[in-house]
Amino acid sequence: MKYSIIIAQDPAGQNIKRFLLPLKVPFHEVEEKSIFCENIDTRINADIFIFATTHRAASGKPSLTVHAIGNWDTADLGGQKKKLVPAPASLMKDLFLALKRRHKGDVTIEATHHGPFLKKPVCFIEIGSSEKEWNDKRLGRIIAETLAHVVGKEKKYKTIALLGGGHYSPEANKILERTEYAIGHICPKYKLAALDENTLLQMYERNLEKIDFFVLDWKGMGAEKERVLTLLEKLHLPWKKSSDLK
Repeated sequence: MKYSIIIAQDPAGQNIKRFLLPLKVPFHEVEEKSIFCENIDTRINADIFIFATTHRAASGKPSLTVHAIGNWDTADLGGQKKKLVPAPASLMKDLFLALKRRHKGDVTIEATHHGPFLKKPVCFIEIGSSEKEWNDKRLGRIIAETLAHVVGKEKKYKTIALLGGGHYSPEANKILERTEYAIGHICPKYKLAALDENTLLQMYERNLEKIDFFVLDWKGMGAEKERVLTLLEKLHLPWKKSSDLK
């Protein structure tokens, strides 16, 4: 597999870049914002793309994040409407676990969201959530060292897709830390109303690794639970409750 780390001009990306250089980790630098690097896989020859960049949150809570990308409905922040991008689940799990080992603060997997649209597998690894953290040299070093130690050396895991729960999913974090499974796409509770047969099949199909089954955050499904269960049964897609994972 050939990997491409993408660095944009945002503060966190430039912070991370500073520490990639002495580690001699190759990267591609771009002028456009990460979320608008549409079809960059047609310009750069690689099998897997990793965007090292800025995370923004209204809460301003300091955190390091990893996530897959794609849009459940509109494409307000890059990408294409109702299109998911293939997720490299095993890579994301090992990035998440490596960040947890290196950082005592908040580390979380996020739900699938925003662009750009690519046909190749993509994940984002981010520093959040304010200017203070974006420019924190310690956090830039942690991301750079994580990339240096994980990319191209990740293990291969059994893989699931997750339905329900919050955008920052404690259930997903527990699965990554406590079970043998990696997680591809996550459709959170607030996007379940937009989930249809097409996007559900994309969750199943647009992954680097084969999805073994869907996992439902049973208490985090809300009013869409029965409709989603009907979709899964109609498409003959296997599923389990998150409480069933050991």
